[in-house]
Amino acid sequence: MGFLIGRSYLISAIRNYLNTHPDTQEILFHGIMDKEILYSTVAVTSNIERDIAFKVIIPRLKDFRLINWFQEYKEIHNHYEIRSNPKCYSQFIVIDNMFIFVSGNSKDNLHTFNEQAIGFTEEADQEACDQLKAIFLNSWNGGFRLKL
Repeated sequence: MGFLIGRSYLISAIRNYLNTHPDTQEILFHGIMDKEILYSTVAVTSNIERDIAFKVIIPRLKDFRLINWFQEYKEIHNHYEIRSNPKCYSQFIVIDNMFIFVSGNSKDNLHTFNEQAIGFTEEADQEACDQLKAIFLNSWNGGFRLKL
């Protein structure tokens, strides 16, 4: 497992992965609220000629401004679905066989990134990715869809 500190390294890791894996079809965001990370990921995928599905679970409805943000950038990439699940405590991103765990910088500000530690691994363990996808689907099915 690699170890990254700070938002820019996380964004760079996501960009590198997407640029070197043109067959990516789906990106799962579990509890990630940072618009810069979402925007950077969307920007990278908008340069790819095929469709990539985005699935985003937000933990709190007070993060509804994120939905407004998605609506503003609908022209960039409109293949996404958002659900809310208040039991969505952990933060991770799954892109194919790459998964990223993220730690927040405080209990109250768990879903934004500054210079806190970010744990990261790439294509290390298919079983671990499958387990994270199962956690994601459990939160997805337990949440409710937000109409955009």
